[in-house]
Amino acid sequence: MTCASSPAGFDNGEEYFQFLKDSFDCLYAEGQAGSPKMMSLGLHCRLVGQPGRFQGLKKFVDYIRTFDKVWVPTRLDIARHWADYLYILPAFVVMLLVIGYPIYDTVYLSFFNTPPSLAMADKTYVGLDNYSRILGSDSFREVTINTLIWTVFSTVFAFILGLGAALSLNSYFVRPQHAARAVPDPHW
Repeated sequence: MTCASSPAGFDNGEEYFQFLKDSFDCLYAEGQAGSPKMMSLGLHCRLVGQPGRFQGLKKFVDYIRTFDKVWVPTRLDIARHWADYLYILPAFVVMLLVIGYPIYDTVYLSFFNTPPSLAMADKTYVGLDNYSRILGSDSFREVTINTLIWTVFSTVFAFILGLGAALSLNSYFVRPQHAARAVPDPHW
């Protein structure tokens, strides 16, 4: 912030407003062109501690509120925004470990030829040979079709079962208190 350390600084609120406005207009134009930007203001008391400069800041905030897709948050707003992501972070990490790592490991191992004993120290790199051998086999087409049929029918069956359960629980005749009576009470 050279403007804060320069002897002249901003002599009045209008100069401060014009500096902020020019910076915002440049960043907003870049955002409109497809590269969204973020503008942070360091509100040190030497910059906005004087009433004239504060009026420039106030005028700037009023100016940027007239634009679409401009967020003017406080620190608390930013913390609340990121808190939502922190709540799902443990689930995301578990999914990454339980789902992501095995997928990565499977793809990695597909480039190697492992012995029947599964001794990983004895594996040899074969590149894409495993893929060309599988794609060239006679049973590949049949196995792929069977997998697609199983995937489609099991998904449709699970959807119909779930939809039927939801509709029956949501019907006029099934009240939540009646459904709660069907749940076993562990205290009995």
